Parts: sequence; C-alpha cells; structure tokens
Amino acid sequence: MIVNNESYCIGIMTYSKRREYVVNLINDIRLQSNIPIYLAVNCDYNQSFDNEYRTFILNLCLQYDNIYPSFYLKFRGCAKIWNDIVINSCYDNCLILNDDCRILNNFIDDIIQFKISRNINSIVKTNSCWSSFLVNKNYLTNAGYFNEYYIGIGFEDTEFVHRIGEFISYDTNDWISLTEESKRTFPGNESAEINSSKHYSSFNHRLFDETRLISVGENFRPYEKFYIDNFNQIFL
Repeated sequence: MIVNNESYCIGIMTYSKRREYVVNLINDIRLQSNIPIYLAVNCDYNQSFDNEYRTFILNLCLQYDNIYPSFYLKFRGCAKIWNDIVINSCYDNCLILNDDCRILNNFIDDIIQFKISRNINSIVKTNSCWSSFLVNKNYLTNAGYFNEYYIGIGFEDTEFVHRIGEFISYDTNDWISLTEESKRTFPGNESAEINSSKHYSSFNHRLFDETRLISVGENFRPYEKFYIDNFNQIFL
C-alpha cells in the first residue's frame, strides 16, 4: 500500500475541546493505514495546560502504534504548529489534517497516489480552507514556511497563498468536515467560553491586511525583520 511508504506521515493539531473529534479521526486513519502520526497538542488560550487532558492524550496514543505526541504548554498559533510538525517529522511528505475532519474510504492512499501520479512536489489541497493538505518538506523549506508572526488562528494560509501562489487541488468526496457541527468549540467563533481566541483570529486578520502589499515577491521566513521593526507601531 502507498500509505506505508516510508516518506509519508500525517500531522494533526488538536486541543482540549476536540477530544471526541481527534479520537474519531485517529480511528479513521488506523482503519486505512499504520502511517506515522505526529499529534501536536495545543494549550487552550490563556489557560494552564490540563494534566488530566495530557493523560487522556497519552492513553489515546498508547492504543495505537506509530503515534508521536508533542505538547505546547502555552497557546501557539496554527502557523507555528504546522511548521513544527513538518520540521520535526523525519519524513519527506506530511499530510496535515484538521482534528475536526473525518476521512473515509481510501482517502490517504488516493491523495498520495494523486501526488505521485502527477509528480507534484509542492502542496496538494483538498479544499479552500486548508482543512487538509499534503506538503513536501523541501518545498516548504524553499518557500519560507508559514509565517509564525501570525500568532493566532486564521489567515496564515491566506498570507502563504498570497506570497507563494495557488496550489493544486485534489477533488474528492472521501472526507467530511465537521466544522459546522463543532462551531461551539472552533477558535474564532462567538462562544463566550473561547471568546479570547477570537481576538487572536482578529489579530491575524489585521496582520494580513497590513503586510500583504509588501509580501508580494518576497520569500518571508519566520521572524522576518520587518515585523520586528514595525510590530509595536502597527499592531499594539
């Protein structure tokens, strides 16, 4: 099976309010493949890391082979965690999945076969909001990675597309997005419980608006000097 190829892995970012979703997603994956999974476990915004949740994650990982968790003791943005997943993996290609996705049938095999058959060495997306995408590590290194100054959730993908360009899309019905069901726990909605996360999404939006014009034609790396020089004047 293609999914057992040693050059591929899966990366998932999750947090405490997505327990049921990540359990379902990992089960979906293991019904298809024993492909290695890098599970990046984010801290809730403005909260201490919950040790009971840490125990839950570790017990979940022990139920399966080839799952490797990493923990963020403070809230980190999506760009930072996506970059870390790819950098820390020892695989050439990483399939990044939102924790609120369900994957069906032969999704993993099919998207990898799509990439191989077309000799794609960049990014393969399955939809417009980046809930799942397959990325090559060398490509991401050369492109400059996702900009880690987008310290919240949202617009790190918009800036990346604006900087690098559109990518090839893989059209398939072999996955389900649960975002509509999970809006009550989705960072950036109006839920009072996580309203602080909305500030981070709004911050990223402002950050994109202020920087998109100068990003054209630039190969930004994380911690670009422009942001260091102008951060206080523009965003605080």
